[in-house]
Amino acid sequence: MARRSRISPARGRAPGEYDRYRVGLHHIAFEVESRAVVDERHAWLRSAGAEIESPPQEYAYLPGYYAVFFYDPDGIKLELVHVPALAAA
Repeated sequence: MARRSRISPARGRAPGEYDRYRVGLHHIAFEVESRAVVDERHAWLRSAGAEIESPPQEYAYLPGYYAVFFYDPDGIKLELVHVPALAAA
């Protein structure tokens, strides 16, 4: 299965301030083995006080794409994702 990427024009903020739309890192995705792991980690993130961008839900990116999006303490967007077809590969 092919992975998709996209190139977009950079937007900027003040130098030194993290902006995921600036040239460089947008976000980091970690693939997990099941939807249950996504849900369990979401519960842990909430209990730890993490900033959740989007709670666990299905997205139309790929069939069964299930993810939670959140931010680390530096404001970098992170994702935990489970895709059944990728987990079976």
